[in-house]
Amino acid sequence: ETVAKRRRALLAIVCCTTVMLIEFGGGLAAHSLALVTDATHMLADVASYCIVLVSLGTASKGPSARASFGLLRAEVLCGLGSLLLIWATAGVLLYEAAWRMYDLASSDNKPRTDGPTMLGVAALGLASNLGLLLLFRGSGDKGDDSHGHSHGGGDMSTRAALVHVAGDVAQSGGVLIAAALITFDGQRWVWLDPVVTAAAAVWMLSGTLGLFREAYTVLMEASPPDIDTNELRRVLSRRADVTSIHCFHLWALAPGKLTLTAHVLCAPSCEDTDEVLEDLCKVCQYKFGIHHVTFQV
Repeated sequence: ETVAKRRRALLAIVCCTTVMLIEFGGGLAAHSLALVTDATHMLADVASYCIVLVSLGTASKGPSARASFGLLRAEVLCGLGSLLLIWATAGVLLYEAAWRMYDLASSDNKPRTDGPTMLGVAALGLASNLGLLLLFRGSGDKGDDSHGHSHGGGDMSTRAALVHVAGDVAQSGGVLIAAALITFDGQRWVWLDPVVTAAAAVWMLSGTLGLFREAYTVLMEASPPDIDTNELRRVLSRRADVTSIHCFHLWALAPGKLTLTAHVLCAPSCEDTDEVLEDLCKVCQYKFGIHHVTFQV
């Protein structure tokens, strides 16, 4: 699976770089801000795919003397870096769109956008982004669902890259529609060029909120929001011979990779603590999807 993800990332880098250069040249030739900003967004995409490669390489390394849990958090840090790229790109797009709209409103000489060139390049960009979306779709949301549900599995950097691609598809679709209208009547619809750019930037920002919350939860070692820790403690405490559970800690090493530690106090009449621990571990694994469990009796 890791090898397949690396191949997808390398293919995406080659494809995205090629289309980015075409869009940048086409945007300059057609005097289209939307195409130039779409090319800028693709530059951020290339950086995002490079982050995916780094994340896959580091997160796949096993535990060592210095990193006893391995480098699982690397994917979260890389995913957060990708989110920062999205925010920076969206900020640039919003600034450029606002400046272009101001220029259109304050100037009688409207910039002449080459509609046919813009239309052809936008169609190429949309086709490329749809291909990338199909390439990454499903590769970033495969969590551990052997117990019936997932906990945000799939490496975060890949899912952040998926947000990049989804934003590209939305922006390219908007650019294509704007290009068609500008081709039909350039002077009347030229304002669509910056409006589409601003709308795509806002859409990109909204798509990062969930990933940011997930990264924050992991880095702060908070309990996963989709697990009721009080319910988990109640279920574990129902086991016969268990009188109390304390020093209870549940956190995620990485999305979908949960860890639980707790101190279990057994009744004095308990004859087989190993059986109790085995039953508690099975409950954690099959009911709550927690596979890394450490209990002290």
